[in-house]
Amino acid sequence: MYALSYRLTHHSEDAEDLTQEVFLHAWRKLDPRVVLVVSGWLYRVTMNLYVDDLRRTRRHPVRPVPQEVLERRLPALSAVDALVGDRALDAQLESALNELPPHYRRSCF
Repeated sequence: MYALSYRLTHHSEDAEDLTQEVFLHAWRKLDPRVVLVVSGWLYRVTMNLYVDDLRRTRRHPVRPVPQEVLERRLPALSAVDALVGDRALDAQLESALNELPPHYRRSCF
């Protein structure tokens, strides 16, 4: 199944993920009374899961962020860096956390 997955995806990590999904699907759905040729059924499951993933990624494509958007946000990022480096803010945050009841502080530290 991995070889088929790799031929479909052309990427080893994606092929591993697809193979894992195939065997999870087989574990959940395989009925030996109905499936006579397990290898053929697994082949079909692999193809169907691959096509389903393609459809899902087409519906929600990942698009790169345009360069002009990145350039507009750079000043905001430098302001965040200045805040992170501010030691006075660290002291204020620590004193505010110390004012919390102990059971809330436990989840913060």
